[in-house]
Amino acid sequence: MIRPLRAAVLIVTGLLLPLAAAGTANAGAGPPPPAGCGGTGCSVSLDKLVHFSGNWSAGTNNPVTIPPPPCLWEPIGDGQTGSQHIVTEFGPNPGSEFDVDKAYALAQKLLKENPIPAGTWYLLPVNPAADAAGKAECLKLPLFAWVLPGQLPPTPPIPPETLRMLALAHLTRPGIGNIDINPAGRSYANLPTFVRVNLAGAFERTAAGRPYATVTASLPDGSLSVTVWAMAQPLNVEPGTTDARTYTNCGYLGSTASAHQMAGTGANQPIDCGVTYLHPSNGYNMTASISWQVFWAVTTGDGDGPLPPMAGMQPLNAGQLQPSQAGQQVSVGEIQSLNGG
Repeated sequence: MIRPLRAAVLIVTGLLLPLAAAGTANAGAGPPPPAGCGGTGCSVSLDKLVHFSGNWSAGTNNPVTIPPPPCLWEPIGDGQTGSQHIVTEFGPNPGSEFDVDKAYALAQKLLKENPIPAGTWYLLPVNPAADAAGKAECLKLPLFAWVLPGQLPPTPPIPPETLRMLALAHLTRPGIGNIDINPAGRSYANLPTFVRVNLAGAFERTAAGRPYATVTASLPDGSLSVTVWAMAQPLNVEPGTTDARTYTNCGYLGSTASAHQMAGTGANQPIDCGVTYLHPSNGYNMTASISWQVFWAVTTGDGDGPLPPMAGMQPLNAGQLQPSQAGQQVSVGEIQSLNGG
């Protein structure tokens, strides 16, 4: 027996399209699409079949492409409608492949009960775009599953590529809490302005002080875990005008100069990270941003969110995160004695 062709409609409308919509990058204005699919008529949300840990939030939906798994459960009705569908489709002599005969017997039993028990019937169509190995794993599972309220059907095969993008979709990276400039409050033309930032939100640090955020996505039975890491890149500073000199030897959070070094830096002297505005202004719109380099690794058996040697982490070039960014207006005055040199 072959999985019924009548399920092809569900494959197209319930599996491929919701996951494609969940995974496409934000093409226009508005918030990014959710990572997964929910609601009536949708496939079981992948989020409900995966355990997340680390720096993540169910409400975070970074716009990344999530490859659909080779198969995913589709709801086809409750004890009445789902059971009637199975009995009508496969009666009176259901085959035994994919345990259809067992589902048929249970559907008949449910239809005879009064009242019919609460629950949901699910169908497991196979994604026609899945590779041979993925299809083979899906075909080991029953075609139907009867699930009581508050429970989920058996976990279908979910490959590492899907898990890693699910993890990245829900990863919460820290934002820039505030921008600290020196001189504080008001800068001066031709006098270097040092820039550093503070991060807001949960994050970790490497032994070398590099900020990072991490999330692990695991299958419920613990057979597979994938971890992604968003590693901070050095701070980038945009002065908000072309009438300035920008110094780009920044650390991850900006300037690493000491207070003594800042105080001893005179007009037009170079600094590690910041800006020298060349003319006074009531306010330049300075922007500070941190980009995030994403890595991933299969971490089954290693616990949640470890930071292995960089050699064990693979870079993920597709689906990069948006930079963390903040702005500040910088007022620039003029001191005549500073303008001669």
